[in-house]
Amino acid sequence: MIHSPKDEPDAAIDFEARADLEARARLIELLEEFGQVAVALSGGVDSALLLAVARAALGDGAVGATGVSPSLSTDELMSARTVALALGVPLLEIATHELERPEYVANAGDRCFHCKTELYGLLAGHPQLRGRVLVDGTHAEDPSGDRPGMRAASEQGVRSPLREAGLGKRAIRAWARELGLPNWSRPARPCLASRVGIGTEVTTGRLETIAALETILAEEAFRVFRARIDGELVVIQLGRAELSRLPEPRWRTRIVERARALGISRVLFDEDGYRAPGEPRSLARRWVELETGERV
Repeated sequence: MIHSPKDEPDAAIDFEARADLEARARLIELLEEFGQVAVALSGGVDSALLLAVARAALGDGAVGATGVSPSLSTDELMSARTVALALGVPLLEIATHELERPEYVANAGDRCFHCKTELYGLLAGHPQLRGRVLVDGTHAEDPSGDRPGMRAASEQGVRSPLREAGLGKRAIRAWARELGLPNWSRPARPCLASRVGIGTEVTTGRLETIAALETILAEEAFRVFRARIDGELVVIQLGRAELSRLPEPRWRTRIVERARALGISRVLFDEDGYRAPGEPRSLARRWVELETGERV
């Protein structure tokens, strides 16, 4: 009888490790084929690992580039700078102007398309990046359905070598840890505009509100959090492992007071906690008033 490697735990581990090694080799081969790359560097671990491997494989043939706008939090920008500094890689910071695009501001569901079109168009046309293949940190486990950002990347000729090599999140974090990258365990934190509910316009003021509230959550030592704007409401989400901290009064008071100072009169708390895209949620919203605990 022929057994699958997954039939035995040790064999499954060996199979997984072998698959990871093969994916790593494929990534290096891809980068060597490209020769000269510009890595679209966010503050997250995916693009950080890609830049680290590109630098090791290509030397000066690899550089980083980060789009800077109100939708990028200061924390994410500092993370990108820290990674580039640790790797000794030049980081080109380019101001992007997606907020001048009416389709982006309208936030009708294809916001990411207009954001990435702005970013990749500027990178492709930048004199310091000419002749380089633009690469991003999309990986093998990122959903490939209706993803406007991926569509924009494809239209702009951006390659996704982590995805092409078959590297998923677990393998990426493991490799980043081996390499000692400073953000290897950093939770995913996409752009601030992702916190604005579809149909609510993305404005500088709303992005500044989100940034201010999430700064408080970071200062209060939460690891996974979102401050979402839904119409005129703010909804706070925490990682499910941190939901037990809801009764703590200090952070709740700080959030409510800061929100009021920013013109937000109502702050709610999502009892379901933060769920990554694709994770199941309750059919009905489970929101309570952050200040009083009363159910909405």
